[in-house]
Formats: sequence, C-alpha cells, structure tokens
Amino acid sequence: MPTAPAATGRIRPEAGDPGYTAGVTRELEVTRRLAREAGRLILDRFRRGGDVEYKEGREPVTEADRLADAAIRRGLTEAFPDDAIVSEEFPDDLARLEQRRVWFVDPLDGTKQFIRDLPEFAVMIGLAIDGEPRFGLIHLPCESKTCIAIAGEGAWELADGHSRRLVLRSPPASVHAATFAMSRRLDGTRTGRAIERLAPARVVRSGSVGRKAVLVARGDADAY
Repeated sequence: MPTAPAATGRIRPEAGDPGYTAGVTRELEVTRRLAREAGRLILDRFRRGGDVEYKEGREPVTEADRLADAAIRRGLTEAFPDDAIVSEEFPDDLARLEQRRVWFVDPLDGTKQFIRDLPEFAVMIGLAIDGEPRFGLIHLPCESKTCIAIAGEGAWELADGHSRRLVLRSPPASVHAATFAMSRRLDGTRTGRAIERLAPARVVRSGSVGRKAVLVARGDADAY
C-alpha cells in the first residue's frame, strides 16, 4: 500500500508516495497542510454563531469561509508563486488564462450546513496543468480525514497518519439496487423527483458536494 507523504518536513518525492508518478508529491504535501490549517480555522468557528452575509445568487458566506480562503491562497502563493489561483471566495482576475498551472479552491464547501451546525462540510483544493486535472483533494474537518485522487494513479483516504487506497465498488445489478447520495433539501425539486422515479434501494443524504463525492469514492454510495 502506498505510504502517504508526511504533512511537514520532507518534500523530496520518493517512489511509492501518492503523486510520485504524476510528479505532484510536493504539491500534495503543501495542499494537505493547507487543507488541515483551513479545517482548523473552520472548526474554531463551528457552532459559535456569527454574522452571515450573502453573495450574488443569495449564496451565504461567513467569516470561516474568508479565513480559510485567505490561508489557502496565502500558502499556495508562497509555495508556488508563479501559479494562478481560482477561489470561490475571491474575484477571478483571469490570470489563469495566462498560466499553465492553475489551482482551484473551495475553502468551505457546504457553508449552508456549517451555518445550520451540521458537520457536513469540506475543504476542496485541486490542480490543473495545461488544462488537464492533475489531482484533487477533499478534506473533511469534522472527521479528520482527507481524500485525494490523482490522474492516472487512483485515490486514497488519509487519516491518523495512515493511507488506504480507495477502490470503487462493483456497479449494482440495477438502479433499483443502487445507493444514491443526495443533498438534504432536494425534495420536490427536479432532481428529487427524478430520484423518486428511479427508485434506488437506498438514499444517503448529506451536505457538501465534496462530502458526497467522498461517499462515492469510499464505496458508501454508487452515485451522486
């Protein structure tokens, strides 16, 4: 089983590290550290109330969103000063159009769940090079777990200093035998009605796009 790269210290990639073949071991080390830092900032403010503002489209944003965003962008800029960054909480300056390497960040995916005191949110960071996804990371602060997927290499779940390679489970015999992951507030919507008509065996409800993606990667759900 591949050994997860250390959170700090060594940055020289070694054979067997997740990301070694793709040449992104150092990038993974940096983003794992930043995701955990952002997760701690978010948890420090979880279930404490606070002001909620609204962006365009009535999407909520909190102090936790902004602090996590600032920490990730600062860390990425220090480590990879020539790269472009696209973040959900920061205006897009279109610098990405001139760069080979572009980071994509959602510092607090599941803000609505965060506001409702539900432990169903995630930190998401990904890297694209020359327009192709190279790797993506989803950190679940409330579970102290991180999932990474690397183009051409597979996916891992990292927790407590150990790594576990994730293998998608075999497809169910039919949609009626499947488990679907879906958002909590989709009843009565087009998506909710479609799932009712498909009639899967089981529906797992969760907030956060990232957390539902992790449910599929772990094999806890067949589709999101």
